[in-house]
Amino acid sequence: MDREYHSAAASSKDQREDGPKLEEPIVPLRQLGTTVASRLPGGGDIIQNTEAAIRAGIPNIQFSFTQGGSPFGGAPKGYGKEVREAIRSMAKVNEVFIEGVELPSGQVNLTGFNQQNFTFSEQKRQTDLNEVRDYIKFAADVAGGGGVDIWSAEFPRTVFDARWNRVDPKTGNPVFQLFEGEGEQGTKFLVDQRNGKVIQEIRMNQKVPFPMWLKSDREYTDENGNHVSAGDFVDYEGHLVPLEKRVPVFNKEEKRFEVKERSWKDFQDEADLWNKQKEKEKGRPLEEHEIVRPEEAFFKATVTSQLSIAKGYELLYSQNIEEEIKGIEDLKKAKTYFVEAEKNAKTEEERMLLMKEVHQHVERYAPGILPRQFKKSSEIIDEGIRELRRSIEQHQNLSAGQRATAEEQERILKNVTPLDDYAKKKLFDSYAQAGIFAMQETQMNNNAERPIYVGPEIGWPTFWGGHPKEFKELIFKSRDKMAEMLSRPVLEDGKPNPYYAGMDVKTAQKKAAEHIKGCFDTSHMGMWINNFRRIPGESEEKRLQEFNKWYLEQVEDIAKDNIIGSIQAVDSMTGEHEHLPPGQGIFPIAEAVKIFKKYGFDGPVLSEGHAEEQFGQQRIFMQAMKYFGTTMTSPYSGGRGMTSVPYKWGGIRNEYFGRTYTPFFIVGAYSPSNDFKLWSDVPFE
Repeated sequence: MDREYHSAAASSKDQREDGPKLEEPIVPLRQLGTTVASRLPGGGDIIQNTEAAIRAGIPNIQFSFTQGGSPFGGAPKGYGKEVREAIRSMAKVNEVFIEGVELPSGQVNLTGFNQQNFTFSEQKRQTDLNEVRDYIKFAADVAGGGGVDIWSAEFPRTVFDARWNRVDPKTGNPVFQLFEGEGEQGTKFLVDQRNGKVIQEIRMNQKVPFPMWLKSDREYTDENGNHVSAGDFVDYEGHLVPLEKRVPVFNKEEKRFEVKERSWKDFQDEADLWNKQKEKEKGRPLEEHEIVRPEEAFFKATVTSQLSIAKGYELLYSQNIEEEIKGIEDLKKAKTYFVEAEKNAKTEEERMLLMKEVHQHVERYAPGILPRQFKKSSEIIDEGIRELRRSIEQHQNLSAGQRATAEEQERILKNVTPLDDYAKKKLFDSYAQAGIFAMQETQMNNNAERPIYVGPEIGWPTFWGGHPKEFKELIFKSRDKMAEMLSRPVLEDGKPNPYYAGMDVKTAQKKAAEHIKGCFDTSHMGMWINNFRRIPGESEEKRLQEFNKWYLEQVEDIAKDNIIGSIQAVDSMTGEHEHLPPGQGIFPIAEAVKIFKKYGFDGPVLSEGHAEEQFGQQRIFMQAMKYFGTTMTSPYSGGRGMTSVPYKWGGIRNEYFGRTYTPFFIVGAYSPSNDFKLWSDVPFE
């Protein structure tokens, strides 16, 4: 305990660098930090966990919330003014920078998609938006700004046929698949835009019977002057017809319509037909939201058949009604004749000639048993008229019902849309609203000292938003929507825009870029290796090399667009979701961070490697420092006055964290009891 501070430092050439300058670290200390849980299972609360991070010397922290809607689980609404002030003051006094907050995984979905009942709910979307607003407010109150990261797991979608995917030339299969054979067993969904309900689940290995459509087998000009080519759709009279008016082939010998089983490939071809017709009608290439997908073609074929049946029955019933109305008119004329004849009958014989035998329904069960019954012709006619009126009423109801069915089918056809088209429209609108709220909170919250931004954290492969291309699309389209809201007084539907701020387009775009940014999680990117192609005979080491090459290509594509606000540096030994400290797994995290910095990224790099905390307190931070070559400086006296000397990693580990030799201060049981202390409250150690 009598040693001077400079003695150990001067004698430890392996711990401090007195010679050549250290290599520039990948991540300097001012950028490096960790995530701090708002609540740990069986552990501390948000203040205690923040104190622990500060005592460990961590300069930058991001609060990671473990539960969402319930305030008892650590959501922002559970922290009042004093708690927020305590956290803010604690960070300020200790010169610790709070980078922002991370929402709990899976708690919020800004599309309004409810995975329990597979329905899009506007109420859920607004509830989740309100939750995001709570976190934005918390970030302003506690951190004075920074990021609000939302784990992006937006909605289910297939991967094998995604626009960004490609076919591997060595295998002939897509480079990425959610599972082996996804192209044969995947599922597509369609949504009714009127109510957000998923109305059709289409399995791609499903085969369904559909009509064979009548086509021309030659080239000619029809009666209407239309040029008909071989293969064009025609009606039974040979007239050219559009897709929606195709007629099925009628087998004259078997007196039935021809039907065959259709596969997913057939509906891909069907979709091509619809797209070609739409392009011809519009006279230009189709935009992405206008393209008919195979699942839509499947649904159109199904509904069109049902629509044809409904219209057929409606026509049949309406024709019956016409005949029955005419029948009533004829019977009324006949009744007039018979009433007059019955009135003028003089004798019983004449009256009997005007009587008719009436068939009794029960007669067929016991023929010849009941006595014969006779009624006047006028009475029989009255019964006939009553029967026709009942039949007319029945056919009216049936016809009206078929008409209603046909109209509903037509409305569905008009409003059906692929799930991803519907969801993305809602999603971009939600992020735009969140970005506007972040902008407003930055301007109006007295604690805000820097911009607050909100954005997606790149998600998992199983949901849209998890692929780098989807991640980029989400950020750019949300920014576009936010800029539109800020600069356009009237919305597309002609309604006043409640978010209009009178900005010109350039200013609005700048604000959108400032307040909507993404969080890049290196471990989430690594999960794609589970879906990466396998080549027979290829070693796992070679496959990992190829995957990491793709990984860094995607990182570069994201980095050059300057859309990232923060990086969560997390590693894993496999493609499963794990939280190892950077450098403890198999993914090129250092190279990825270097690429981001090459393109000007200067935001926080946060270690999220909680999984190895069991092997040492604050290992999450120490391993990150070691991996990124981060240096620290320490003042010490060595006869030359106070100076600042950079530590090598070994020095940091051995002199403080590792404690492999006696420290320069009293710790543990040797520390004096709190029962005796100086009047100044300065601890003896």
